[in-house]
Amino acid sequence: MKKKLLCTLLSSLLILLLICPWQSGWPAAAAQGGEPPKHPSGSEPARETSSREAKEKRKEQQILTLGQLIKKYPETFKIHGPRVKEVALTFDDVPDPRFTPQILDVLKAHHIKATFFVMGSRAKKHPELVERIVREGHVIGNHSYNHPRVSQIGDGRICSRD
Repeated sequence: MKKKLLCTLLSSLLILLLICPWQSGWPAAAAQGGEPPKHPSGSEPARETSSREAKEKRKEQQILTLGQLIKKYPETFKIHGPRVKEVALTFDDVPDPRFTPQILDVLKAHHIKATFFVMGSRAKKHPELVERIVREGHVIGNHSYNHPRVSQIGDGRICSRD
């Protein structure tokens, strides 16, 4: 019963992802240099004034749009792929001992491969689940060690080693 429910939920999620358009055309618009939607309040974040240090700090912590990231790191972002009808099934923030085994069981039963974006802190706690993901032929992606809010820490911090 649990597997059937999980399979139904996965199927529903896939259908939703395929038929629902992105909000305001973003990130599709951002991939061609557009801007992300504005904050719901319609206001922009408060800006720091004067001093050279404040300007340098802002520049270091500048949040880049998807379009800017694609231009800055063209070897990382692939926006044009083969013209085949495929769906990439991905799971974030794994492994989770409650859900990952159930997901793996459903995928195995239907001969489906997926990509699991693994958090280092969770992988350290549940290495047997990471081993099972690999053993069953799925792809492992890096989802950071502790899942910081990347959109709020700025480009300089993302690239640093601290």
